[in-house]
Amino acid sequence: MIASLLAKIGFGAALNALKDIPWKWIAIALLLLAVGLTIFLGYRHVENLKTDLVTVTQQLSKERAARQLAEATTNAIRAEHDFQVARINDLEQQRYDIAVEVTKLRTDIAELNLEQDLEQDNEEKADAAVGRLNAAHARLDQLLRDASGAKAHVRPGTGPGAKARAPGAGGY
Repeated sequence: MIASLLAKIGFGAALNALKDIPWKWIAIALLLLAVGLTIFLGYRHVENLKTDLVTVTQQLSKERAARQLAEATTNAIRAEHDFQVARINDLEQQRYDIAVEVTKLRTDIAELNLEQDLEQDNEEKADAAVGRLNAAHARLDQLLRDASGAKAHVRPGTGPGAKARAPGAGGY
């Protein structure tokens, strides 16, 4: 059937030449063609695998970089959280200290009878009471400054021998 089809197309001479070739050589040629085709397809498959390997390696490196970034971000958030917890604990301790100092100050004020001391003309007692009151005020003020996180503000011209000037804004 193939031979008659080739004869009609004009491959009659080729068909006759094909009839003269022994089947053994045709089988060898087909076998060589199959081996060559197998080698070519194997080579193409290996090239495709190499390309896939490069692509997967790039994706893996991107995922590793993303994971490292996520870990770094997580560690930064943890550190910030730990800092905030420590700050909250510190503020809670400062709040407690302030409450204790306020209670002491209220007790001192309640026990302080400045008018009676001034009426008795006992300056030492009055000065001592005022000194205690001022010291308690200074301790409370310092506790409040520490709790607010304010830095001490030094104003120029307030050193020894400086001229007095109008008070400005507070230092905290």
